[in-house]
Amino acid sequence: NTTRLPLHTEIRLENITPESAALMREAGFVSVEAGLQTTNPKALKQISRHFNRTKFMEGASLLREKNIEIRTGVILGLPGDTLEDFSNTLDFLSQNQLDSHAEIYPLSLLPGSALLSRSPEMGIQHQSLPPYFVLKTREMSSSDFKKAVLLVRDKLGRELFNPVSPCFKNTDKNFIRFLDLKNPSDLKLLLGSPHRMANTLSLLMNREICRQTSLLETIASRL
Repeated sequence: NTTRLPLHTEIRLENITPESAALMREAGFVSVEAGLQTTNPKALKQISRHFNRTKFMEGASLLREKNIEIRTGVILGLPGDTLEDFSNTLDFLSQNQLDSHAEIYPLSLLPGSALLSRSPEMGIQHQSLPPYFVLKTREMSSSDFKKAVLLVRDKLGRELFNPVSPCFKNTDKNFIRFLDLKNPSDLKLLLGSPHRMANTLSLLMNREICRQTSLLETIASRL
């Protein structure tokens, strides 16, 4: 890496040695993502993952000595994980200074995945459309999922889903990110060309539009 391009990779911290940490720094790695997922052995077994707490922290320490940032991935809603187990995983991050760059994701049952095929026997309910988030498991009710979102806020000081910043102008000729629904042409564009809308879309409307329930329902169905 003679250009010194900053590098990032996914890695298992348990495999890090003093030699590999030094080589990674020499190669230009500035950050890694460590797929912790959960600290609960029962849940890890169900997704065929392993976690050695001592070696995990040894690897983290070796990378920190080389000023390599560690982003720790945690998944909410794994089969076998209770709300208490999820809370314990968040505590593990905080207690070991891994919380500042933690990345928390709801479990997605992607098409073709082993978990999707086993979901009925595991008692997992999930969205039928993308992003296929889990809604309920044998161990966590829908109410538990709501509490888990608040746990992320209270324990890590952040939102599970970062608020999307509004956009007030269109800068891409292919995708539309902003529409002023007070403008009849913009409303017509939304209703007639929903395929051109970006995945984040800001809509400007007034009180009169907000009172038109049927219109709002039509807009929502197009989106």
